[in-house]
Amino acid sequence: MNILEFYLNQQKYPEWYQKFQSTAKNKSGKVFSHTSTNYRNILNFLSDLDKFKQNNGVSRSEFKKYDNNGQEIDKQRIMPLTNANIIVKDIDKFYLTPIGYVCLDLIEGDYQEQEKWILLYILLLNYQNEGRNNDIILTSKEYIKYLTNVGLKETEILEELKNVQKCTEIDQIFKKDIFWYITFAKDRQFLQKYMTSTKEEKEMLFSYVINAQKDRKSKDCIGHKYVAGGAMLKSTFLEECELLFYTYSLTLHKYDTLEEMVERLLELYKEIHGTLNKDVIEKFIKNNRSIYQSVFEHTGLRRLENE
Repeated sequence: MNILEFYLNQQKYPEWYQKFQSTAKNKSGKVFSHTSTNYRNILNFLSDLDKFKQNNGVSRSEFKKYDNNGQEIDKQRIMPLTNANIIVKDIDKFYLTPIGYVCLDLIEGDYQEQEKWILLYILLLNYQNEGRNNDIILTSKEYIKYLTNVGLKETEILEELKNVQKCTEIDQIFKKDIFWYITFAKDRQFLQKYMTSTKEEKEMLFSYVINAQKDRKSKDCIGHKYVAGGAMLKSTFLEECELLFYTYSLTLHKYDTLEEMVERLLELYKEIHGTLNKDVIEKFIKNNRSIYQSVFEHTGLRRLENE
């Protein structure tokens, strides 16, 4: 059974299909817990906060509701903003946290999109999911571990996570090994089958999925997930790879200071996108240093005295 046949055979099992096709809660169709059809980019945290800020300090009974069904307009924004420690609940009211006000500064300030992205990314390092703190950091370690456990080298994985960012079309991404490694990281059997496949066998898999993705009626696991308007976007996959690259790379070292960690992050950013306005980043962090320092202290990336 070649890799295409194996892939098609696995789709006969509804549990497997749903696990890797869906981006819903506790499914493996995405890498990070915050990713969903409503959160395809981490900048969605800022856009949601911009819409939610009118509820700051307002009793939940006074939240605006849809006329047709009476549901709260901002209901779906509460959980992700709470997990990111952007808002906090006190009895029946939600309030912006110190991180929330820093994010509000990012929204209202004159910053480039990538400057906002990096500054927000650092704040999200403490993101929690179902009581698990530093979820982005822990998830990144877990995913790389899945891959090294089947024999892939750490350096090779990081290089592929970086290089896939050059892809401009979904067809190109489907032809990258890293796409299959990340997509099926939680299926050891698939990874082993894929890794031992010949170039020709892989090409058959690529061709099949590329054609499936172009067919809006296709129910193929990957094709259906990435079809126009599907659960996953090309840009979302690329961002998840970028998050994995930065986050895991950061965990390979310990840092004496917040500034040292930020310096390393900007070096990693340069490897993918080139130079970012370092002065803007450093000034914003300096102006909000107590918040960023607190995030840094809780990441586990700070070098302790006995280390």
